[in-house]
Amino acid sequence: MLKIHSFIKDRVMSHETEPSASPQLQPSKPQFNKVAIAIITALIVTIPIAVTRAIYFVNSERQRDIQAWQIRLGIIADSRTTAVNEWVQQNFSHM
Repeated sequence: MLKIHSFIKDRVMSHETEPSASPQLQPSKPQFNKVAIAIITALIVTIPIAVTRAIYFVNSERQRDIQAWQIRLGIIADSRTTAVNEWVQQNFSHM
């Protein structure tokens, strides 16, 4: 019995000092795909730039349309002024 007891004691001690043969699971760090990170970074950079440029473009187009309407209204106002002046001259020429 003493032999069995010393055998068990030796076995237990050898397991405590030797690294175990079975691999122990260690918490792994999440692996990030470098391409995915590059794409996400590119999107984070380009989306605000694209939105800013789109807003700038819309504002410039709005200003261009307003200027075109001002020109058209100026032409219409000039033609109406001419028509009113001709009407006044025709009506006061009879007096």
